[in-house]
Amino acid sequence: MTSVPHQPEAGPARVAAAPWRLAMAALLIILSAKIALVASFGSIVPFWDQWDDEAVRTYRPYLDGSLSLDGLLIPHNEHRLVLTRLLNLTVLEVVGHWDPILQMLLNALLHCAALGVVLAMLLRGLPPRRAALFAGATALVFVIPYARENTLWGFQSQIYFLLLLSLLALWCMAAGRAWSPRWWLGVLLGVLAYFGMASGALVFLAAAALHAVQMLLRRRGGRAEAIGIAALLATGLLLIRWVPTVEGHAPLKADSLGGFLAMFGRNAGWPLNLGLPGAIIVSLPGAALAWRLWRERPMPADIRWLILLLILWAGLQAAAMAWARATGAPAPRYLDILALGLLANLAALLRLPWTWLRRAAPAWLAILALGAAVAAARLPRDLHRHHEWSVAHAEVISAFLRSGDPAVFEGRQGPQELPYPTADRLHGVLADPVLRRLLPPVSSGFPAPDRASRWLTDPRWGAAAQGARQAALASPPLLFGLALVLLAWWVRTNARRPRAGG
Repeated sequence: MTSVPHQPEAGPARVAAAPWRLAMAALLIILSAKIALVASFGSIVPFWDQWDDEAVRTYRPYLDGSLSLDGLLIPHNEHRLVLTRLLNLTVLEVVGHWDPILQMLLNALLHCAALGVVLAMLLRGLPPRRAALFAGATALVFVIPYARENTLWGFQSQIYFLLLLSLLALWCMAAGRAWSPRWWLGVLLGVLAYFGMASGALVFLAAAALHAVQMLLRRRGGRAEAIGIAALLATGLLLIRWVPTVEGHAPLKADSLGGFLAMFGRNAGWPLNLGLPGAIIVSLPGAALAWRLWRERPMPADIRWLILLLILWAGLQAAAMAWARATGAPAPRYLDILALGLLANLAALLRLPWTWLRRAAPAWLAILALGAAVAAARLPRDLHRHHEWSVAHAEVISAFLRSGDPAVFEGRQGPQELPYPTADRLHGVLADPVLRRLLPPVSSGFPAPDRASRWLTDPRWGAAAQGARQAALASPPLLFGLALVLLAWWVRTNARRPRAGG
């Protein structure tokens, strides 16, 4: 078959000027919203998995000098959280004590870095109106705290390492020729993504699938490319094979094809809660883009291949979640990942011809906006519940630290009363004098922590970190104002340029 040349589109053809200003405005708005959420609802009490993975598996062996590479690689559920553990140790070293609020602020920066990659990739070549629509949708999706668990839980840097490294890896692999420096960089970033979360391995499967399609369409060729595809596939499968099996999670997994498909539909169809029909609606732009790529057969450097790769990767993430966690609705902590599938499909929509966009975009956007509004309706109730839980956690931990009496835990159970699943285990951690000294000071009664024996013993490091923390918590108005300045600057720049369409 011969390649079908790309036909010029009717309608807007002028490329937006200075897209970095628009991207920075969107990122600053997102960052200001995330920091404001942390300032309003963040709790300084460590929560749930933090007690095990941070206190027991990481901080305790680190402080007594027994932490090894094997200790960093030890699984936490299905994941090997090497990057999260290294970040947490860095915070401990600099600050001198356990600081969940500072962890949340760093997570917000990591998330915005990942979204910066998204905007840098997908704003390229868009006309002003389409660029504004994509940047605005990105800001709206992440300003509304759908994934509030990640924002308000210091432990969740793993999600943001996964996103940042996976997106960079996909960017490298989309157009990178097999065995080129760009290809190798993508492989390295993909392996690092695996040490963010286990689903980082899916980068390799998505890239192998895309390269295979490009070979089928004769946009890649030769033995080197074929071996490269096999190498990507083998790397992904080997990393998946290295994912631990957690026996206690067996009841959470899909036990039938029907159960898997139903959960996959809820994941891939977010924010629509319609099951497989919702996934089909969300994926329509991606399907249309794939059809045009099949007909036109552009070279691998065409940005539409990158968009298709992002859609494939997001679909694999949704499938992995559906297999491993097939009960109920998608947990809020997964929504930062699933939202990228929605944005990738929006990017696909914005790359379609103007005639298609004019007919299809209003209906598709209206359906998705309605679904997003319905999903957001319960957020005030969820945030109020989170605040009540945080107050209860601070009270019970403070009471124990003042009295040392484990009786304060009696009769308490569940996350609404305790920051850990079992009172006995929580008491065991708090009874360790080394770990107790790491707890952060709070006005509700935590004692001021002693500075643990650390490599960075200069207290000025901790003072500087605390000053930066307080400044960051007060920064949302300034960040939002700066975003408005950048946005006005971008609008003025594009308004002055000659108009070539809409």
